[in-house]
Amino acid sequence: SRTSQGERILTVLVAKKLKFLLGLEDSDFMSLGEIAFETGLTNKSASSRLSELYSERMVERKREGSRVYYRATLNGIFKVKALADEFGS
Repeated sequence: SRTSQGERILTVLVAKKLKFLLGLEDSDFMSLGEIAFETGLTNKSASSRLSELYSERMVERKREGSRVYYRATLNGIFKVKALADEFGS
């Protein structure tokens, strides 16, 4: 099945969190621009999906000045795990 835009965003954010936990990244937060680039989405599409994911508590956000950063929540991590389980091991 085709991965939805929201699922692509969650997968990218969970990968970022894993890299952070492994000490390979300085942060588990990503900007809208980084997320759009990594998923191949426009900023507008990524922003719309992120708003949906935020309302579903799959991502959390923080503001630094005019910039907004996002990271996967535990709910988001479990959603990606469930998607992976659907594809089999």
